[in-house]
Amino acid sequence: SNPLCTPTRAGVQTGRYGFRTGIGHVYELNDRGYSLPYSELTLPEMLDAGTNGMYSTALFGKWHLANQSNGGTLSPNLAGYSHYSGLLGNVSIVESYFKWKKTVNGVSSNKTGYLTSDTVDDAIVWTGQQTKPWLAVVAFHAPHAPFHIPPANLHSVDLSNPTDLKKYQAALEALDTELGRLIQHLKQTGQYDNTTIILFGDNGTPGNLINATGFGKGSLYEGGINVPFIVKSPFVSVKGAESLALIQTLDVFA
Repeated sequence: SNPLCTPTRAGVQTGRYGFRTGIGHVYELNDRGYSLPYSELTLPEMLDAGTNGMYSTALFGKWHLANQSNGGTLSPNLAGYSHYSGLLGNVSIVESYFKWKKTVNGVSSNKTGYLTSDTVDDAIVWTGQQTKPWLAVVAFHAPHAPFHIPPANLHSVDLSNPTDLKKYQAALEALDTELGRLIQHLKQTGQYDNTTIILFGDNGTPGNLINATGFGKGSLYEGGINVPFIVKSPFVSVKGAESLALIQTLDVFA
């Protein structure tokens, strides 16, 4: 992946390198300057063009490609997603995973409740309503900072001594638990067997959590760019196999 989240997200949405899109660093909603240009053909726009509108498209959670120059809170919708619900950028210094600003199709309001769970809640509701093929991008914020203690029923980490590393591990396990809830929903609604699921990270682990400060997130060393990439699909013929092919997150678009 890229060593930071915004360039990776732009690459997934366009299939193009950052030097072509202009997205080479992290940008927040109130920043000026570069954002994902309207001229870029995005993942949902590509699906619309290639299938004559066959797919419903939605994005849940983190977008992180918006500022006032490309639609602000409407940026995901203007980029082609018929539905968007989530926290547009990072959890800010005045927010937490339990109190944050939620945007639904351009309209923002203050929200309480665990952010990871809310993302899955929305994805479950939307996928359950679809009657035609769909694309859902479920973009979790966790385990990104601020490091926090998730609801106890979502993890098994001993937090009697809550270091940042243990909070990070708990947030990641909570993400896994909630992802499992989404997968269970797809099974219960009969969608699982015919759904391709691609799971990957948008950058490496923060260096201060892996005892390698300077060689994790933000670095071009492997700790910053080497991330998990897991695919479950009816089009994958060999189950449980590992590929040693050299790929990158840009390849998701193709």
